[in-house]
Amino acid sequence: MMGVGDPMGLSIGEWTAICAGWDKAHGRTSDQPPSEDEFDAAVMAARGS
Repeated sequence: MMGVGDPMGLSIGEWTAICAGWDKAHGRTSDQPPSEDEFDAAVMAARGS
């Protein structure tokens, strides 16, 4: 996992930092889940429809 040799040895703070970095790197800007319409649009886009 992202170059971590022993994931079970990480502290809660280290896990939080990893998750925050992952979210930032992958464009997550909201803690809210997508609306049903946004989800449906994303599924259709992924299918190429």
